[in-house]
Amino acid sequence: MSREGRWSEMGEQIDDTLLHEIALVGSPEDMPRLCRERYAGRLDRVSSYYPWPGDDPDRLREILAGFAEETEEDR
Repeated sequence: MSREGRWSEMGEQIDDTLLHEIALVGSPEDMPRLCRERYAGRLDRVSSYYPWPGDDPDRLREILAGFAEETEEDR
């Protein structure tokens, strides 16, 4: 499809069920919890392909602190 320039049609090929299986879908604030729920015990670092709220340092600090929080399962 990309070779044919049919970019707008590509998104229609993936429904929400598949999207949620292959990606973490939520707000930046949701990411620490979503990562922990899906990948607990399987990874030790993450990366993102979307911009973090760099224009709001307090919000960014709070989100990043969520990744560092230790849960009962982590202990």
